[in-house]
Amino acid sequence: SRVNYTYLGKYLFEANARYDGTSRIAPDTRWGLFPSVSAAWRISEESFMDGITWLSDLRIRAGYGIVGNQLYVSPDNPYTLFTPSQGTSYYAIDGSNSQTQLGFRQDRIGNPDARWEENVSGNIGIDALLFNDRLELMVEYYRKDINDLLYAYVDRKKKFYFSTLLKALGFNEKSSMLGLFSLVDE
Repeated sequence: SRVNYTYLGKYLFEANARYDGTSRIAPDTRWGLFPSVSAAWRISEESFMDGITWLSDLRIRAGYGIVGNQLYVSPDNPYTLFTPSQGTSYYAIDGSNSQTQLGFRQDRIGNPDARWEENVSGNIGIDALLFNDRLELMVEYYRKDINDLLYAYVDRKKKFYFSTLLKALGFNEKSSMLGLFSLVDE
């Protein structure tokens, strides 16, 4: 759901909320709420800016939001799986090597503790149009954190086979400063 609100054409606000579910994650953590909010102030619409003719538009903006990810999770992720394999799971039940029977080996370690990966981002920026919209300036700082990063883990401690387990890392972060300048020549 989304709510947009503008007051006097200079105060802008938006809020969003998503409630998503997936069968790829165990039932205890299957559902996730992912909100976002943003706000902006169009300073150029304030009365104290009326006499400034070289400034067409000036705004300060900020936003914060969480996006969920479960793309790297297979549908059978919560479950440990067994599979037959001629190379590693045929064996003689009677102790001889003459008659082997098909057996099963562990193929995948389930992870019932996996939960939604959360991409948490925030930004703050300034946008300006100058000289009758002929010069545009934009400066923005943003930060992105990833909580419970999902990745495939290979368990190399097993003697006869490798097993993949989807794990969640705790935290990863990235931040940056962006700038954009464009000149319009008409």
